[in-house]
Amino acid sequence: MAGLWIRQDCSPSDLLSRAAHEEDCRAALHLLAIANALEGITRAEADRLTGMEGQALHDVIQRFNADGHDGLHDRRRSGCPERLTPGQQAALKKGTALNAARPRGEAS
Repeated sequence: MAGLWIRQDCSPSDLLSRAAHEEDCRAALHLLAIANALEGITRAEADRLTGMEGQALHDVIQRFNADGHDGLHDRRRSGCPERLTPGQQAALKKGTALNAARPRGEAS
């Protein structure tokens, strides 16, 4: 992965170990891609092994360089604020679960 510096405070084996214990699948793939890049695998091969595109791998490495392991997790996205309160969301989930468990044709 020539031309793109990757921080050296974690060895590829450390990254592979973290990937094996990572609960977030996307973060685990990011760790694998970075470990592959540190081991000298070409960008195209690292992309193929992790199912990523070249620009995505570049972005992951930049996030890793800036924020370390924590930078590999998806960030909360901006957008419309939630319209339901947490209590309303819980009531909706409970009602949906109850309706899903009820046999078809049975009145509520």
